[in-house]
Amino acid sequence: MKSIYHILALSTLYALYAQQASYTKQIHECDSLAKHYLEINPLQSLYYAHIAHKESIVQTDSANIAYFATLIGVAHKRLGNYDSALFYYQKNLQINQKQKYSAGIAGAYNNIAFVYKLMAKYDLSIEYYLKALAENEKSNHIKNQITILNNIGNVFSDQNQFKEAMRYYKQSADLAIKYKYEESYAQAINNIGEIYFKQKKYDSAEAKFRESFAIKKKYNKPRMLATAYGNLSKVFYAKKEYDSAVRYAQKTLEAYTSYQDINGINAAKMHLASCVSELTKNHTIIDPKTTYWEVIKNASQRKDKNNLVHALYELSKYYAKEKEMDSAYFYLLQYIKYKDSIHNIEVSEKINELLTRYEAAQKQRSIDSLKHQNMLKENQRKQSELKTKMAMAGLSLFFVISASLLYLYHTKRKHHNEIKQKNAIIEQSLHHRELLIKEIHHRVKNNLQIISSLLNLQAHLSKNNIDELIKNSQDRIYAMSIIHEKLYQADNLEAIDFKDYIEKLMTYFEKSYELDKKQILLQTDIVPIKLDIDTLIPCGLIINELVTNSIKYAFEPHQKGIIKVWTEVKERKCTLFIKDNGKGLPKDFNPDQSKSLGSKLIKGFAQQLKAELNYYSEQGTLVSLSFNF
Repeated sequence: MKSIYHILALSTLYALYAQQASYTKQIHECDSLAKHYLEINPLQSLYYAHIAHKESIVQTDSANIAYFATLIGVAHKRLGNYDSALFYYQKNLQINQKQKYSAGIAGAYNNIAFVYKLMAKYDLSIEYYLKALAENEKSNHIKNQITILNNIGNVFSDQNQFKEAMRYYKQSADLAIKYKYEESYAQAINNIGEIYFKQKKYDSAEAKFRESFAIKKKYNKPRMLATAYGNLSKVFYAKKEYDSAVRYAQKTLEAYTSYQDINGINAAKMHLASCVSELTKNHTIIDPKTTYWEVIKNASQRKDKNNLVHALYELSKYYAKEKEMDSAYFYLLQYIKYKDSIHNIEVSEKINELLTRYEAAQKQRSIDSLKHQNMLKENQRKQSELKTKMAMAGLSLFFVISASLLYLYHTKRKHHNEIKQKNAIIEQSLHHRELLIKEIHHRVKNNLQIISSLLNLQAHLSKNNIDELIKNSQDRIYAMSIIHEKLYQADNLEAIDFKDYIEKLMTYFEKSYELDKKQILLQTDIVPIKLDIDTLIPCGLIINELVTNSIKYAFEPHQKGIIKVWTEVKERKCTLFIKDNGKGLPKDFNPDQSKSLGSKLIKGFAQQLKAELNYYSEQGTLVSLSFNF
């Protein structure tokens, strides 16, 4: 009976082993075929990757599910199916996050960011690139850091933010040189060359392209050579050497076609069409108009906004060259429409916010690391002190005669430690103060730029009245200087007393304009609230403009004037009122059409606060400003 059980058990184990061996073999074969076809036939690659992915799900093999999800995403990206690529990259990310696999998480972030860049969703692209960079910094994966810095530069380059793009490309190149990653260095200097090209520095661009090309030729990879050929073709085109431009453009298209990069094929076809259209003969290579229409259709279907915008622009130029001006104008309008959808202020602001958060997080990591090191040192010091005390206690048991000497030694040691602790507290306080000073310096720098802009505007609009220019500028500068006075006096940079600030500003107006002689009375009724400096500065400058306008223009000679400033606060919303009993606003007054610098500043600062601004003219002038804080 026992022998039968043994036979059954061995049979079961053998069946399980055979099943696992079959699964392993099938996965290996599908993986090899999927990777083989990825460069030459992405659709075929997708077929084999899906088979392996389904088998991995059946076997609940998380590692292979994540791996083949990425492979499917890459194939969809090559085919231009960006939504599908994002879907499978997100599946990969979820598995890696569940497994807490840092390298997999970083890779998923990078892949998602790249697809968002192709879709011209630059804010999302930057968000995921920064996440990928942070993950790779945690694991100290230098090569991936080099690649991601390059990719971030590409996002800025697409938006023609050349200074920011160049900064990230140079960081990438410096790391590649330091750690001897030659291929990564070639890509970084190629991208630097593209910035020079966009700035029309063609000789500098060509030098970088050729340096990059010399490295890429050694590795003979179609993907690397495609960009190298393309960039050299662009230089020849810019220099009007069209025969050479066409020759390299054809090589670019051949390279992209060899591994079925749809995005690259579209870009290469457009450039070849542009080169051919400049030739006086040999138009049989490619038909420019048909090519542009084809790219527009493909790019629209695949949500490839960059190639779509480029194709619309080139088609508009083509029709203009053929003197078909209605068509040229139509496609130019389409180009402007799509270009504006890619490059807009909100996206730029979100990108800047993401970069600021990332840099702040980097600083916080440095601070946390320093705190951790200090904690370790403090623990070591305490352990050392504890050992010393224990040694002294033990010695006192054996050396009763020297107790008095040991006591003196212990007292001296304790006094030394107290001094050391106080020094540490002082050092920590100085470090905190240094951080405050740096932050204040940053605020001062920003506000000096505001002052400089105000002076330039005032000088432009008040060329014939120097006294008014100086007085107006003096008022605005003082309105800001009070804030910095409060800032230097406070430990908390995020909270300045609004009531205290307004009362001090009103005192300045009373003295500066000698209001007692002019029979003008200033009254305030301010609810005490705390405002941060970014809210207080525009608010203070608005108060300055409105109060000085009332002082200068609201009252008839010898009229007893009253200017009242008060606030109403409800939850996190503050409404500021400024009223005078003067002659009121002109009947035809329209703040949106006013050409005065004061009105423009009030409107601009109200928009900066995202505030609601209203003017009323009843028994004088009343202005209300409602904003969140």
